[in-house]
Amino acid sequence: MQPELKFDPDDHHRLRYAFMLWIMGRTVKRDESLLDLGCADGGRTVIYATLCENAVGIDTSETPKIKALNTQYIRCDWDHLPFKEKCFDVVTWDNGPEHSRDPSKTIEEIFRVCRRETIICAPHEPDLAVKLQQHGHLHEFTHLSLEKIVAERFFILESYLLKHGYGGYNYIVVRGLKHKSQSA
Repeated sequence: MQPELKFDPDDHHRLRYAFMLWIMGRTVKRDESLLDLGCADGGRTVIYATLCENAVGIDTSETPKIKALNTQYIRCDWDHLPFKEKCFDVVTWDNGPEHSRDPSKTIEEIFRVCRRETIICAPHEPDLAVKLQQHGHLHEFTHLSLEKIVAERFFILESYLLKHGYGGYNYIVVRGLKHKSQSA
């Protein structure tokens, strides 16, 4: 059973959470493991943990405040993940690429630790340049630019542009699959 998220049209984050949960429900299997990059306070990781056997959340700056039985949290650099190769079935990176020093390097690390699929989400706003400095964003993505860095390592299964329409951010969501020759 999937947890329900109430949608407040004035909160662009809830739109993203609801959409990511919908994709995760279609992607993650009950007996699988999941890595949630950029887990912040751990709230997303706890929700994702209801869909799989084991969820690990990592963040570079925050110590998670929300925890659950089948979750683990690690504070580390996204460009040097402290895990063995292919140890997570699914890796998510939600609202993180714009904060990374080197998004391509992080995608390489995601590829290294991922066994099957990745789901990556980043904000997209035509006038984001002003907002970049206000929210600690280091990068701006278009739909095509995010697809391009994901496609360097993964086969693109799905790609969406979530249009908020209420003055908040729009979001790009890309779901990628490791090629069979790469997953074995």
